[in-house]
Amino acid sequence: MRDFKLRCIVTDATNATKTSNEFYVDVVSYPPEFSIVQNDGNKKQTISLAKETDISSVPNSYFLDQNYPNPFNPSTKISYSLPEASFVTLKVYDMLGREIVTLVNEAKPSGKYEVEFNASELPSGTYVYKLTAGNYQTMRKMLLIK
Repeated sequence: MRDFKLRCIVTDATNATKTSNEFYVDVVSYPPEFSIVQNDGNKKQTISLAKETDISSVPNSYFLDQNYPNPFNPSTKISYSLPEASFVTLKVYDMLGREIVTLVNEAKPSGKYEVEFNASELPSGTYVYKLTAGNYQTMRKMLLIK
């Protein structure tokens, strides 16, 4: 089954064709696994690619959601979106600016993520969580009620 056919033509500055290849993209399962068949005259080459994220689910901007539930006791979920691969830190602070915990501190590919924060050892109060991803930074408040 051939789902997509792509044609790649490389030209020089005078617009003369240097190479011309056809690529076929076969979707062989769901979630899709992709392979490309390159046919450039006498040789045929198949290149298998790893499972890809569905393009429609890749966010188009950075975003930090409001935690849910809010207010919470003792745990809540924090969701965020990355439009591109980034080094991500997600930290929780008290209202005096003291760092309470680092929830995420690693490189992540683009996509949507959810982290659970358990505050069973913390007193009731207002806390702030901060997402830093590449050059993007944002903060939100959350309320712990025991």
